[in-house]
Amino acid sequence: MKNLREFTVLVTRPEDQAGHFIDMINSSNGTAINLPTIDIAASPLNDEQKKKLHNLADVNIVIFVSVNAVNYALEALKSLKMTFPENLIVAAVGPSTASALQQNNVQVDIVPESDFSSEGLLATPELDEIAGEKILIFKGQYGRELLSAELEERYADVDSIECYQRVIPNVDIKPIIKSLKAGSIDAVTATSVSSISNLFEMFGNQSKLLVDVPFVVASRRIAQFCDDYEIKHTTIADNAGDKAMLDALSELANRIISKEDDDDEEV
Repeated sequence: MKNLREFTVLVTRPEDQAGHFIDMINSSNGTAINLPTIDIAASPLNDEQKKKLHNLADVNIVIFVSVNAVNYALEALKSLKMTFPENLIVAAVGPSTASALQQNNVQVDIVPESDFSSEGLLATPELDEIAGEKILIFKGQYGRELLSAELEERYADVDSIECYQRVIPNVDIKPIIKSLKAGSIDAVTATSVSSISNLFEMFGNQSKLLVDVPFVVASRRIAQFCDDYEIKHTTIADNAGDKAMLDALSELANRIISKEDDDDEEV
């Protein structure tokens, strides 16, 4: 079992996605504080998007970039009294997304082996030679364009549907500000760029309290984004999964405790 050395961890995941990770932190001798910085809501379907959904069976490959993409895409189909076609090749950005599809009886054909990101998905051999293939990507509003751009470079016919949007939740951050001022938060976890930008927007002129707290993030891209906010310490997990994030937290905790022990020896 991982030992978080009584670390207090600020978890920024959406409310409905944080429960298991919070349980893992608390079971590992840590204390999790839930501060969702993202609320997920369905994006209203316009006529063009409805037409794309009605023509879904004509697509060759469908890509889901997240669990939210799965939930809201299937919800959109249901609203149109449609079911997911069985003849499509289905790609998921990672195992959590694949599991969400499988729980809805959608067979998954393509999942990265380790790098659960757009880059990892693009590296799969199934998406290598795709010239002329019709591909539809389900994603969130203002999501990354890397997948579309790279697949078009491979001469695929690529389209997308933004089936959900990210909004800043209305939460009381006064207790978190108090804890930060007291130095009682040891780490912040973030699994998306939006979670960080929203966090700093929520804190406003108090955001300077965040920059000295170590952040554990889900990718190198998110770590680079942390640099824009002048966050001083980042630890990069292997991916955004609960286990990988907990492993990175444990690594951070052990590193900090070891440094404190070394400092004690020098006194």
